[in-house]
Amino acid sequence: MAACAASFALPLAANAAPTVTAGGALTFGFAAEDDMNHSSTTGEAFIGVENNGFHGELWIGSLYQDPNDDAEIELSFGYGSEAGSLGYDISYIGYFLSDDGYQSSGIGFELSHDLTAGIAGALYFEVDTDTGDLTSELSLSGALSDKLELHGMIGAADADDNTYGEIGLAYGLSDTTALEVLYEDADDSEATISLILSFEIGLLGG
Repeated sequence: MAACAASFALPLAANAAPTVTAGGALTFGFAAEDDMNHSSTTGEAFIGVENNGFHGELWIGSLYQDPNDDAEIELSFGYGSEAGSLGYDISYIGYFLSDDGYQSSGIGFELSHDLTAGIAGALYFEVDTDTGDLTSELSLSGALSDKLELHGMIGAADADDNTYGEIGLAYGLSDTTALEVLYEDADDSEATISLILSFEIGLLGG
């Protein structure tokens, strides 16, 4: 779940008034190594608030055919800003399941930088506050056009001695919606190709 947390841990510009955003996504997963057979359908939603660099977010994602829980939940609080051309963010993230409750928590730290025009990179580290296990991720993203973006990520998690990665191509359908094709693979799971329809809207400020 750390990857999901990282995706929302980007530095935020300071604002005089709070901003509130909300969004969601519908994901259709297919087994890349099994004739592209349908493997899952999941949904997710989030709401976040930011003011002068301080931010908080509630994220909920459904679990596909899980025998014990219907959803996973992440609650995060943090602060992000910039030091020159370097962005930084530090967050506390709590992980929960809908039925089993609290699972773990982590302290996340991200550094981001615009490498060249249209290309950005980020390093993300998260330490499990219960076990001390470290998760590390390196991500890159680049704009191919006004509407098309290519991004990739590689990561490693001490908790299960797992390495993982993804590469995706996203197309902006409008100012608030996007369609993405995402390839994911990991040591502890089979590769998947997902079709993701997502949206994000501003509810206050911005």
